[in-house]
Parts: sequence; C-alpha cells; structure tokens
Amino acid sequence: MPGAVVEERDPTFNQVLSSTTTDAKGHFTFQYAQIGSTYYLQAKCHGFNPTRITVKLRHFARAEMRIKLWIAT
Repeated sequence: MPGAVVEERDPTFNQVLSSTTTDAKGHFTFQYAQIGSTYYLQAKCHGFNPTRITVKLRHFARAEMRIKLWIAT
C-alpha cells in the first residue's frame, strides 16, 4: 500500500524508534536491520486499522514479507 507509515517500536510498542513510509509499490526498508535481531513493527495508513507485528530476521529467510491492514470500521 503506497504511503503507509511503518514504524520500528520498542518491545512494548509504546515508543517509536524509527519510521519510514512505503513507496509507490508499497515497499519499505529499514536501512540498519540486522540478521538475528528482533523488530517490533507497526504499519498504519489513513482509513485502515494499525497492524502490529514482531519480526525476527534470520539467515536464509525470505527477503520479502506482507503486512495486512484491515479497513477501519
């Protein structure tokens, strides 16, 4: 989804550590992500409910993932 905000947060999800916005194809990257680390991400976009996920980067894992946002009701 283009224009969604993806935030890296602390393990409690209370504090934003860094943030990025998805590009025209809905892609995003965090420049300093390291294999073996765990990341707590929140994705949000106007008109959708925010989604929180925990991601552990592992060797030989897929380079892409999909985050699903649900329409706000």
